Amino acid sequence: MIKFLLIRHGFSLANEQSVFAGHTDMPLTKIGIMQGEKTCEYLYNNYKIDYLFSSDLSRAYDTILPLAKKINKSVIRLTDFNEIYGGDWEKVSYEQIALTYAKDYFVWKNDVGNSKCTNGESFLQLSERGYSALINLAKKLPDSCTVAIATHAGLLRALKCKLLNLLPNEMQSIGWVSNGSVTTVEYQNGMLNMTCYGYDDHLLDIKSKLPEFK
Repeated sequence: MIKFLLIRHGFSLANEQSVFAGHTDMPLTKIGIMQGEKTCEYLYNNYKIDYLFSSDLSRAYDTILPLAKKINKSVIRLTDFNEIYGGDWEKVSYEQIALTYAKDYFVWKNDVGNSKCTNGESFLQLSERGYSALINLAKKLPDSCTVAIATHAGLLRALKCKLLNLLPNEMQSIGWVSNGSVTTVEYQNGMLNMTCYGYDDHLLDIKSKLPEFK
């Protein structure tokens, strides 16, 4: 069995400024760096990790980097684990998105599984990308190993919907995971099974979540 430990990156400048980051490369804040360190310490103490991956974005890579240093392994960046591509929403505040792209943002707020960023990626596309990324990676790895991957909240939410076989309009019931949280997915006999979504108890008093309006 392959165990995937999927980490949402730490609190970023985009989270702090309430802008849509998507594929825009925005760094971790001080609290985000602390969350990454705490999460890496938790993983180091509880798992024997064989491989490390992250999205191509620095907020994910820098979150998992302390773990790479602890176990003396390199981190491989894969763009398939990037956040949803925001198109016209990239690096725009959520308030401005709601004003300028009101129709598309209304769907995002009320039916996220069927939403699409204006001139960007849809959640259905993100769901397929995240699922395929895990399946393709699993096929290249040994049959028994533990893999840590630093990625993003949108991809994790879409992946949960896919693995639970929910309809797109049911994704609205799935919440966002917090920064620095760990989601566990197991791969065996060609199948993926999510066993934990957004575990963050190890973060104690430095937990953070996206504001409700997102």
